[in-house]
Amino acid sequence: MGDSAKSQLDSILKSVVSRDSTGPADTMLVSAHLSQMKMFGIRQGVEFYPMQDNFGTQRYDFIQQVIKFNRLDARLDSIWDRFLAYGKGLFYIRPTEKTYRIYWFDRDSYRTYYSPEGDLEEVIIIYPYKVKTSKGFSGVGLNTNKRYMRLRITAEEIEEYHSEQEISFDNEAMDFPFTDKKVVKNSMEFIPCVEVLNNPDAFGTEGAGEFDMMANQIIAHDEMVKNIRANLSFFGNPTLLSSRPKQDIVEHDASDPAQRPSISSQSGFQSEFFLSSSTFKQDNVTRESPGYNGKPGSGMMPLPQHSVPASRVSPGSNQSSSFRARPSSRTT
Repeated sequence: MGDSAKSQLDSILKSVVSRDSTGPADTMLVSAHLSQMKMFGIRQGVEFYPMQDNFGTQRYDFIQQVIKFNRLDARLDSIWDRFLAYGKGLFYIRPTEKTYRIYWFDRDSYRTYYSPEGDLEEVIIIYPYKVKTSKGFSGVGLNTNKRYMRLRITAEEIEEYHSEQEISFDNEAMDFPFTDKKVVKNSMEFIPCVEVLNNPDAFGTEGAGEFDMMANQIIAHDEMVKNIRANLSFFGNPTLLSSRPKQDIVEHDASDPAQRPSISSQSGFQSEFFLSSSTFKQDNVTRESPGYNGKPGSGMMPLPQHSVPASRVSPGSNQSSSFRARPSSRTT
């Protein structure tokens, strides 16, 4: 998969995962597959329970409290979509005063570093958050309510960096103004992070998304759907048949009416009939319509006229009629 195909696939995945209707995705392959995978995986829900509970249901109740506090039932669909689309993700458990806060990060929001034995040694997380802006306090900083946090987590300590400027993994080693650095000891003595991988290959490899293997096919299908929609928009336009008003087509009747320029006539379309005459103004006996006799010089033959049967000739004509009047037998 080339860089161009990867960029287009990332744009499609981002619009589908973020549910952005203004995104570039026209194909329904990605959303249909994600919907099917969620139906297979979590259609009956997910239950969290401890492997061992020595105090009745105390541990089970605590787990349910943590799940309710983090609203995992509402975030489960989004976590499932991002895990399948991007191929990996990171769970970060952060203790609070009474419970634990569970964070989920995409593949572009964190970096993990492992030891040769496969143990997690260091995790770096960068994510934005919003703060309340102070009114009447201008001229300091960037005057924005968006902040960026950089976390560096090891088994010994946790470092926090807060900045008003955007932080990325390319320039994370630079010194930013208006930053606040905080270093605390990791009391848990282990890294409270779990990296989940989708379709992992060999040891030490990263996960793969559900759509990485079929990136070129998805992009080709997306372009085909775009072309189909463009063709429907153009050829399904009623003005392609005629851009003239109804008065010129139905009501106007003349031997050689002046036709107004239309989209179809300017594009090279020409009719062999007088479209300005109404097809509903036909003679009831001859069934002759001036609009369907053909234009002069068009080479079209006129429609044959129906012959009048002898039984319908009036008695006053020279032709004899097969019907005779029968005298009435009623007397007054």
